[in-house]
Amino acid sequence: MIKIDDSYLEDEIRDGFYIPSMTKRTWAMELTVLDLIDSICSKHNITYFADWGTYLGAIRHKGFVPWDDDLDICMHRNELNKFLAVAKEELPEGYSIMSFHNNDYSWKFIYNIVPNDHMCFTPEYLKSHYSFPYIVAIDIFIIDNISDDDSIEQSRNEQVKRLLNEADKISLSEQSESVKFNKMRVLYDEAEKLLQLENEHDTKRVVQKVPWGVYHNRTYDKSDFINAVRVPFEMTSVPVPLCFNKILSSKYGNFMNIVFGGGGHNYPYYIGQKKALKEAFDYPATYEFSESDLLSNEKDYSASLKVIAAEMKEYLADSVEIIHEILLNKDSQKVKIYLVHNDEKELLCQKKTSTFKRKVHKLVGIIHFQGLKIKAKLNRSGKNNDYYYPNVQ
Repeated sequence: MIKIDDSYLEDEIRDGFYIPSMTKRTWAMELTVLDLIDSICSKHNITYFADWGTYLGAIRHKGFVPWDDDLDICMHRNELNKFLAVAKEELPEGYSIMSFHNNDYSWKFIYNIVPNDHMCFTPEYLKSHYSFPYIVAIDIFIIDNISDDDSIEQSRNEQVKRLLNEADKISLSEQSESVKFNKMRVLYDEAEKLLQLENEHDTKRVVQKVPWGVYHNRTYDKSDFINAVRVPFEMTSVPVPLCFNKILSSKYGNFMNIVFGGGGHNYPYYIGQKKALKEAFDYPATYEFSESDLLSNEKDYSASLKVIAAEMKEYLADSVEIIHEILLNKDSQKVKIYLVHNDEKELLCQKKTSTFKRKVHKLVGIIHFQGLKIKAKLNRSGKNNDYYYPNVQ
């Protein structure tokens, strides 16, 4: 099991780039999840490789790219199927595997290994998770065989594009989300069947089909992903394809040339979750420097995670009491309240009248899990019929 010293969590400057402590805690969480994946793969003889920024960081920085904060790996689909077959038994309690098959906001052909599917602020959780309360995940990209006949592959790509285009149209329709997601899932299932048709054949080429194979025709020799070597990565090591110069050059050009920027998501990635808390619960959870802080002998803990968590708990409890009081006064209204007690409180309100909406709209935040990003807003318009208190601890 990987050992991460507290000193690793401190702020640091690498290659002239400042890395705050919270990003270092993100790295620590990701390294912990990767270590677990690595042990499962080793136990069951499953092959995987570091990919994208993780691959680049391993070769160029011997660790994370300083301005990157996620961790990517890839597996051939045959290896992924082996992993999925054993992962449910091997992964600890609380871990989950997310994809479009089981998550309404994971519309990519990527699998995510998630140690916790909600933000958590309990002292026990923070103590065992490097004081990092946000959702973190390892992305698993899928490699598929492709036909050696370009005309066959081009025809198949067009079929996949049509299916995904139809799914996109449905996502923009006015239907309810549950109806949309069910229809989209059927189309994605059909697309996925097409993506893996060549995996039982002895072809010469492989690709990450969506988006790089289907839309950009970026393929690799199958032999590129046969031989691997482990290289240093932070305090551990990761397996990478042996022909790293060939693959990284195709992805990044002159990959040894340091360029600040890039990436396929906001940096830091957890800023969306932090913003969600602020918008849904009006918790600033930030510190702004003041010169008076240097002159004061007293420490201000008002913005600490522990204090914020306690205030949030009190806030949720007060909200529940207020809504109960409203319901007692308006018992003829068609309102359903569900309270679930499982170390945290969840509140779900359905079929609310406009009068009820006006009274509670300031209390309610909407948070959806979208892939690994949290999207939140306060509903102040009263147009949405579904309010949901997030499963935040």
